[in-house]
Amino acid sequence: MTEPLYLFAGSAFPLPAYWAGLFLALLLCMALFCRQARQEGTAKGRIIAFLATAVLLSLFLGRLIYALNRRDDIFFDELGEYNGLSAFFTPEPHGFSVIGVISGVLAAAFLVSRITRSQMTGLLDQAAAPAVLLFVLARLLEPLSGKGQGEIVEASFLQIFPFSLENDMGERVLSVSFLSALLALAVFLALVLWRRGLAGKGFRAVFALIFLCIPQIIPESLRLDALFVFIFARVTQIGYMLIYSGTTLYVLLRQRKRGVPAARLALRGLCTLVLIGVCIGCEFALDKTNYPKPAIYLVFAATLCALALMTWRQMERKPA
Repeated sequence: MTEPLYLFAGSAFPLPAYWAGLFLALLLCMALFCRQARQEGTAKGRIIAFLATAVLLSLFLGRLIYALNRRDDIFFDELGEYNGLSAFFTPEPHGFSVIGVISGVLAAAFLVSRITRSQMTGLLDQAAAPAVLLFVLARLLEPLSGKGQGEIVEASFLQIFPFSLENDMGERVLSVSFLSALLALAVFLALVLWRRGLAGKGFRAVFALIFLCIPQIIPESLRLDALFVFIFARVTQIGYMLIYSGTTLYVLLRQRKRGVPAARLALRGLCTLVLIGVCIGCEFALDKTNYPKPAIYLVFAATLCALALMTWRQMERKPA
């Protein structure tokens, strides 16, 4: 483990470096969203309403999911006595769930679109690139909080920054946060550069949700910190898969409205469930068996790629 870094550490009000950097990253991404939305003709009132709602809901849901996962540490003392809700409002460094943050953005788009009687996909399309960029910056800043680490690295070519970091014990450990940021950066660059392929309504939002969430499942499996486990899978992995599943359901319903037969869509949904089952089996094998991990990760990654590409192809496909 690595201790978090603080600005003004010797003063009466030390400031976590991670949160200071994340605040600046948030301001940058909000400015990019405003620029994108104004270029596409979105009214100022709608932009302000979405940003305010997204920030508030993301903070609340992010903290709520994190607190529920660490309820014994947050709401109870060492003797098991209930401490009340005060700890909910005093987050420690790295005290939010990324799944709650993503859910907050989605919920904000839904609420604002209903209030303003506009389309939800428009807001999410405009928010896609700035939101993914914020994810990238948050992961790059994560080592400042002492998190984002994996197993000890033995291969010499990986024992350099940014592929590995040195912990407080002087050991070189895998920089999971850098891997996570690198995967998300590829998604951001695609959103920025592949304008023609993502020109359709809802395309940027669906692309971001699929190709942000699915690749992040592997880095979460490599983490050795912030382990909130449900049975054998990480809670964040489950969250990513649920967001992907919801996105896939949206794509299938969209195809149904465009005239694709229900039987064909049911078959595609069944294929998706089978591949999700393979992913569950891979995570179980990593956690509960002694099978070679490289082979398991290879199958895991191939299955995740198949899931992402299958859903994206359905989004692109014209009805027959």
